[in-house]
Amino acid sequence: MFVRFSVLLGSIFLGQGCAVLSNEEATKKTTAQAPIKNILFIAIDDLRPELKSFGAAHIHSPNIDELAESSRLFFNHFVNSPSCGPSRYSLLTGRYGHYSNQSIQARGKALLEGSKQIAPSMPAWFKSHGYTTVSVGKVSHYPGGKIGKNWDDATQLEMPNSWTKSLMPVGEWGTPKGAMHGLAFGEVRINASKMSVFQAVEGDDNIYPDGLITEEAIRQLQQLSKSPENPFFLAVGLIRPHLHLAHLKNISIYTRGLSSQKILSRINHKIHPLGSTRMSL
Repeated sequence: MFVRFSVLLGSIFLGQGCAVLSNEEATKKTTAQAPIKNILFIAIDDLRPELKSFGAAHIHSPNIDELAESSRLFFNHFVNSPSCGPSRYSLLTGRYGHYSNQSIQARGKALLEGSKQIAPSMPAWFKSHGYTTVSVGKVSHYPGGKIGKNWDDATQLEMPNSWTKSLMPVGEWGTPKGAMHGLAFGEVRINASKMSVFQAVEGDDNIYPDGLITEEAIRQLQQLSKSPENPFFLAVGLIRPHLHLAHLKNISIYTRGLSSQKILSRINHKIHPLGSTRMSL
């Protein structure tokens, strides 16, 4: 199964083979061969590879396409379950995990209990090799990488030993849990069964949480870039289109002067999924 979100790495560190080197060995090896590269990692929830740079010619995505031209794209990431937790488990650990959305959390618990059989996560590996690792937004299953009632308990980390810091700006939505399914202008989903999964309204980027995530990511990128001697791994996780909430200006690109039917082909479901709204189809 294909992963549920697209992955793009800005500038990737290429090592020789798969051997894990000590910090000292890695430093010597890199100094002798080439400078260590910084990494910008972008995950977009539920997008699929639905970008022009991933072959979707009907999509208008000039900015991300420009970034993709100087990046490393991955086209063949497979998971054992197409859901948030398992797919991100596979991506962040290189292993197949449990099909539950709590798979990363269960891994973290076992790690804290002293299990010696758990391999380092991808960010943990980079961190152990001298990288500053920063997570912004939804990179693991929980936005911000914390657990607890509102997903903001700093004493409960979803991925222990992985991030130098993990951030989730919440703005008007109050908590990472509120922002995860946040509608425009700070509205928080209370009852999922009574909320449509489609919304398009007028406003700037910050009427949805992804605007705040992007702003924070830019701040982190600027700060990290001030210390060129310290390599960094910056992971940015955007929440949309996990629910189809978008700025009206972006929707209009596909509908201005034409019916959307002429641009985006409709998928005819023989069976209407239980609990879904007609707009979600």
